[in-house]
Amino acid sequence: DISGSMHGRKLDLCKETISLLIRELSPQDRFGLITFGSDTNIAIPARKLGIVDKESILSKIRRISTRGSTNLSGGIGLAAQEMQAVELPHEVRTIFLLTDGRANVGVSSKNGIVSLAKGCLGSSNRNRPISIHCFGYGADHDEEMLRDISQATEGGTYCFVEQDSDVSSAFGNALGGIMSVVAQNVSVSINIANEAKEHGITINHVKHNKAVKQSDGSYLVKIGDFYAEESRDILFETTLCSQWKDTNTALPHVMVSVSYLDTINKKLVIGHQITKCIERAAGNEVSDTNKHVALQSIRVKMVEFVSMVEEIAKNNKLDEARTSVVEYIQNLEVEAEQMDESSNPLIVQFLAELNNILSGLAS
Repeated sequence: DISGSMHGRKLDLCKETISLLIRELSPQDRFGLITFGSDTNIAIPARKLGIVDKESILSKIRRISTRGSTNLSGGIGLAAQEMQAVELPHEVRTIFLLTDGRANVGVSSKNGIVSLAKGCLGSSNRNRPISIHCFGYGADHDEEMLRDISQATEGGTYCFVEQDSDVSSAFGNALGGIMSVVAQNVSVSINIANEAKEHGITINHVKHNKAVKQSDGSYLVKIGDFYAEESRDILFETTLCSQWKDTNTALPHVMVSVSYLDTINKKLVIGHQITKCIERAAGNEVSDTNKHVALQSIRVKMVEFVSMVEEIAKNNKLDEARTSVVEYIQNLEVEAEQMDESSNPLIVQFLAELNNILSGLAS
């Protein structure tokens, strides 16, 4: 719902909810996004998601703004059409409705919208019913309408989202508790070790969109909530010390700590600071590549590259965009071969996505 009544905090919470959903989807899952104000629009056609797709979609979601009235019935109808148009649909199909429920365009009565939802999402000759999970935003949302819409077909739920901490629990409830939040409000602090500061070492860049530089040169990254068995990576760059003469010991470079709310034991956890060192060879030796870090670096660069190519293509410089993609594919293949990671699923997926982009630029 991008109507005017969703302006401000409501829309921000909507974006957080969608971002959380996208983060948890696997490459086998399909995702599409319908926006509705006075009109309805397919903002993102339903498709399977690669890693680059996720980053591109999250970027589009961050740019969404409010406008117009609330054509709630049109939004539900268009979402149902998109669902029915999917070829070889999965057995599990779900619509997430994010709104304050204050319909005032099209079918706007509660009974009318519930009847429409039943008609659009009920079972057909070849498919099972589509469940609909309703997320209500703001204290003024229409709880009764959203609760009734969620019961239009089997398996739906209704949740009230009032603040940040409600997003993950509401989403977990919608998925039947499949994922359990084990840590909330997770923050990571990254700082230069005191000994390293004396040698002029600094943090150049933290590659995360929620990284905030502090007055002392450290960075604080607020990364939200964690589900059980979930892991995430934060990449950052530092300068290196050129004056360190003691080759027998490694110079401590960075200190990292984590704080979070432990939802299982119901307590705040302030993690101990971990100091990490970087060993530097005395001669011209080259260190072995940390493949996990290298792959994550490729992921970050890939996202940046795709955004750049999209901008080039928007300016109708298709030849330049095609040339850039071809060169990037060649460089990625060489880099993967040098790491002996050509068959790594991440590399295979990246190359497939780049070739899809190249095909799109040819048409």
